[in-house]
Amino acid sequence: MLENKGDLLKFAGDAVFIEWKATPELTLETCVESAVKCGAQITAKCADFSVLENGSTENTGRLISTSGAAQVETLNVHCGVGAGQMVGVHVGDNELRREYLLLGQPIQQATIATDFAKMGEVAVSSEALALLSRICRLDRDVRDLQGQDAIVIANRSTLKFIPRKGNQVPKIINAVSRGVTKHVEGLETEDLRKYRRMMSLYVHPVVVDNDLAAAANMKQIRRKIQKSVQERHREEAEIRNVYVMFVNPIVDTKVTKNEKANRRMFKTLNDIMNLSSREIKRYCGHLRQFIVDDKGLVMIITFGLRGTTMPDLVANRALPATISIHSAIVNELGIACKVGATIGEAYCGVVGGVKRHEYAVLGPSVNLAARLMASKSNPGILVDNYVRMLAHRSFGFNALPPVVAKGYAEPVPIFEPLNPLERSWGKLQPSFVGRKTEILKIIGIARDMLLKDSPSRLILVEAKSGMGKSTMVAHCIEHIWRLMGAARYRLIVTKNVSKDSESMVPFG
Repeated sequence: MLENKGDLLKFAGDAVFIEWKATPELTLETCVESAVKCGAQITAKCADFSVLENGSTENTGRLISTSGAAQVETLNVHCGVGAGQMVGVHVGDNELRREYLLLGQPIQQATIATDFAKMGEVAVSSEALALLSRICRLDRDVRDLQGQDAIVIANRSTLKFIPRKGNQVPKIINAVSRGVTKHVEGLETEDLRKYRRMMSLYVHPVVVDNDLAAAANMKQIRRKIQKSVQERHREEAEIRNVYVMFVNPIVDTKVTKNEKANRRMFKTLNDIMNLSSREIKRYCGHLRQFIVDDKGLVMIITFGLRGTTMPDLVANRALPATISIHSAIVNELGIACKVGATIGEAYCGVVGGVKRHEYAVLGPSVNLAARLMASKSNPGILVDNYVRMLAHRSFGFNALPPVVAKGYAEPVPIFEPLNPLERSWGKLQPSFVGRKTEILKIIGIARDMLLKDSPSRLILVEAKSGMGKSTMVAHCIEHIWRLMGAARYRLIVTKNVSKDSESMVPFG
């Protein structure tokens, strides 16, 4: 990536976003050529990459791959390239957290192209191919496919275009790397502190806390200077149980030519960021990432990282935060939202190289949370069975049909958590009085079905909110339960609590 003058902007799970920014010295056509070359080099080096069992030398203890080592796994890669105008938006505030969002059609183009490319291939969008064709000669089979949404332009060993001779990319990487230095040169100590504080808002809180703790101990600083970056990253990495939620506010992030509409969309994104940061701080969690990718607008939020572990984390912090964030986005902003949440062992630490890295949380449970969020069965919030087990004393759950998830051999049990008001549905109220006529009528219908073998009946109870429908139905069920028990019949009771404002309770 650095050889081709790209800038790695985001680590997104098992993917990365790399940008080539057009400038007066660097045309968009040249950016596309560099991106395709970079993708071809990545696939040549990383496609079908064998992970071998490692042996250990007796002298240094350094792990090396022995010639006779068995293959453990094969890693693979594919790439997609899009091109066009993009917008960078800073969201958040100056107290809690900020993120830099990239918006624009090229993201969707690159996503479609990546999905189209098979492992070991690089695909480009039709827009990117049109730009590439202006400065490079394309193979005939590629020219014949121009106009399609995605076209394969390279694979592990072949480029389907003829690159220009020599290095046509201006040497601007030094200017890019000096961006921060240029801004801080000549600043006084207090101004440097303010600048560092502003930059820290874009960095994961665990990393910031680590740096602050080290800064308070000069001995630690000296030890860190003596160690390589890789050694420090390995020391700080850990495997731990982490609660992860993926939050997907359903927002159209398409950038249009309507400036007013764009600004409204930018404000909405900022409102989502600030509202979520407020709830995350309230429940002592961490925002891992706020990004626009192939799933749309996504926030990744974690509980249980270093410094935030506490007893009954799921029941007292994580799940209440999940419900609170979902409710706030839906009710305060009027935006539909889907959330998937799981808990499990995950790698917590740095991913990437020395020059570009991020703090990440990776593991099977993290992937499952993303798939629950995107599931068509998601009514708003979905959690896995482990979350249900850890929170069942404090929350009720609706069991939904298991879903098939990538990476899992068997269908995965999923559950919709109920808030405390929904959980209380169906409980008897000792002080309940009245509605005797209605209760007797419902019990009479049940008795007729039992004794006279009458056809199935459906009863709908309708009234304004707060009139006592649920409590009345609960008392009816209790009476019918006793009636059926005395007659040695089995009674099955199911409930479906509506979140709508309409006050109708189905009962049958």
